[in-house]
Amino acid sequence: VRSFAQRAGDVQRGTAALQTLRKDLGEEARIEFRRLDLADLSSVRSFAQRVRDEGRPLHALVNNAAVMLAPFGRTVDDLEVTWATNYLGPFLLTSLLTPAVVAAARRDGDARIVNVGSE
Repeated sequence: VRSFAQRAGDVQRGTAALQTLRKDLGEEARIEFRRLDLADLSSVRSFAQRVRDEGRPLHALVNNAAVMLAPFGRTVDDLEVTWATNYLGPFLLTSLLTPAVVAAARRDGDARIVNVGSE
């Protein structure tokens, strides 16, 4: 995970995806790319708090379990890296942001949480 982040693959891919979405949906679409270390639970809590503090509706949360075949390692929370990144981090993030997604759905009629994984 750390070596992937150090290569800036997450930032480059996120920025490219954001540009594609803006092109497809138009510049008025309010889409953001934000960095988050799902392997660090304090980072997840801090990220979720910042999102909640902004008070804006959260219409979509997409969790993508994309770390695979990483060498065995431990996170700062002493958890196995792949499990923490692909499961526990997204679970915590979803738990912390679900109220914001529910509020957006009540207000605007539509919101969703999407979890993506692979074999």
